[in-house]
Amino acid sequence: MLISLSSGLKAILSITPVILVLATFSPSAYAQSKSASDSEHLNQQRGLYRQSIKLIGKGDWRAVRKQRQQLVDYPLYPYLVYAELLADLRYSKRTDIAAYLDTYSGTVKARFLQGKWLDYLARRGHWQAYINTYGMHDYVANSSRQCNFHLAQYRLGNKPEALQGGLQLWAQGKSQPKTCNKLFGILIKGGHISENLAWQRFNEAILSHRYQLARYLKRFFTSPSYKQRYDIYYNVDRDPQRVGQYKNFDERN
Repeated sequence: MLISLSSGLKAILSITPVILVLATFSPSAYAQSKSASDSEHLNQQRGLYRQSIKLIGKGDWRAVRKQRQQLVDYPLYPYLVYAELLADLRYSKRTDIAAYLDTYSGTVKARFLQGKWLDYLARRGHWQAYINTYGMHDYVANSSRQCNFHLAQYRLGNKPEALQGGLQLWAQGKSQPKTCNKLFGILIKGGHISENLAWQRFNEAILSHRYQLARYLKRFFTSPSYKQRYDIYYNVDRDPQRVGQYKNFDERN
């Protein structure tokens, strides 16, 4: 009987190491180990990301590119690439910028980068690249970039569309940004601002009580009829009591 118990004990002891090994590599233990490893890797990447942002601020592009290679699978990788491109806008990076706009189309960062890139291209006079970038991904441009778009058309020889688009912007009853001055200068110098168009803009300006713009528009009225109409409507708006002075009005007004 003693021999039998001794044999059984030896058998149990002989398989104990195997059980311990299997326990060590159980699914739950493996999951815990992997989770710890992933967490450590994420912490390392987080540190590299912060360092990279600082390096971008210093303009150390070689170091940035080296560290960026280790962050391709990091969740904030698109923001890192965005920050790098925005801080170092250059015409030589146009391919990288176009790739970013394609990859992250529709995101806030992509739209912002697209706008800044358009401003850069306009300042440098890269008009064909401006038109190409402007037409990407249904970009919604502000008045300043719309003016530059039509200026680009004009510079590249597409004058009919440039003039038409420029006149539509000029006719709005509000002051446009200084960026539009070059385009509007072309319209004025070329004699494309008619009295009728100026009157339309004047009416919108008066209705919106933009009196500085209304006074500016007076220079476009050269005929006696439009000059009289301007004086009457401007003065009546500023002093409504004059509306009762019917002698100031005739059928032409």
